[in-house]
Amino acid sequence: MMIKVVVINFFLKNQKIILFVFAVLFFIALYFVINFSSQSLVAHDEGLYARRARLIESSANCFPPFISPLHKTLGSYWFIALSISCLEIVN
Repeated sequence: MMIKVVVINFFLKNQKIILFVFAVLFFIALYFVINFSSQSLVAHDEGLYARRARLIESSANCFPPFISPLHKTLGSYWFIALSISCLEIVN
């Protein structure tokens, strides 16, 4: 009975520390459970989108004929080309 009271008082006095330790342990467990090596932060075809936007920007033609089909709407290419021209990004 006395041990139970001591344990309960310990948890009540140190709630913030215990919650922090559990949160850290939770995120460490997530790190080992989730396989981050197969996840990429950049899409596999972002280079294609940038090349097409550079083509639009360099040719000054808003509707260039692409050989392969468009995977995004043309407006997204326009926004990328606009940012390239506004920021003056050069290869």
